[in-house]
Amino acid sequence: MEVTCPQGKVSRRWSTLPSLAPYVNAEFAPDDCRQCLVKAACTRTDARKVSFLPRDLYGIQSESRAGQQTQKQLSRYALRAAVESTISEFVNGHGMRQCRYRSQIKAHVVQHVLTAIAVDLERIDVRLPPARPDIPGLRLLSRASSTGSTSPAPSLARCRRPRGLN
Repeated sequence: MEVTCPQGKVSRRWSTLPSLAPYVNAEFAPDDCRQCLVKAACTRTDARKVSFLPRDLYGIQSESRAGQQTQKQLSRYALRAAVESTISEFVNGHGMRQCRYRSQIKAHVVQHVLTAIAVDLERIDVRLPPARPDIPGLRLLSRASSTGSTSPAPSLARCRRPRGLN
């Protein structure tokens, strides 16, 4: 077996390293590459080295890659990308890699369901138009959101009754 470079030189050695199996490595002679006029476009080392799959595995890989370009596969991949994005948001943004509770019921209800509700509310909030100041009921909420506070209505704490009045 042999591989020919774009300038017509033939590879001098073939090998299959256990760490790269099943890939086959073909190496060209350093003397051939050293005096080549297009060496800079071909390799940055002393001699060009090429790795490739055996013919039968290459055929399987080519068929698989061609199948991935169909419309059905592209729509399935779009769904997968959306799911992976959601999982990444839960893990990285909300600490869902580790469970905070020992019982399975608490873990499901408190951590998983409430975190999912919080993420849904965040996503809804991003899509909503900004609050209109001419609607009286929204003034309180718009004031709370303009202060940068994370609590839903911090000004409600000032509206509580004094302790002596029940």
